[in-house]
Amino acid sequence: MSFGNNDKKILEKVETYIANDVVINGSLNSKTGSLRIDGEVNGEFIKAKGVIIGEKAKITGNIEADMVIIAGEVKGNVLAVKKLEVLEKAKITGNLISPVISIMEGSVFEGNCKMLNTEQKDNSKK
Repeated sequence: MSFGNNDKKILEKVETYIANDVVINGSLNSKTGSLRIDGEVNGEFIKAKGVIIGEKAKITGNIEADMVIIAGEVKGNVLAVKKLEVLEKAKITGNLISPVISIMEGSVFEGNCKMLNTEQKDNSKK
């Protein structure tokens, strides 16, 4: 999936990094920044401008961001307001919602997939 220049800036500006040996029991919320998770998060939700889930990451909880890239394991729903990319080693159990969704061959996805139109995308931010 190709992200535009503005989209790349969101994902390149990772302000919070959860290393692979870190376990967090609780929710994460970054109002303006992006985060990358390579560890384990068990919580109700993860909210940020951009979210990158690394290959070794294990997430239990819902994810909400403008852009999301998933390479690890997610058990929960994912709402990407702009774009969602599921990489080949990802394992997702939950629903995917985004106007642009890319699911690579080799990934495992169990759930429903809903593509938002422009009107739905604007309402999802409220």
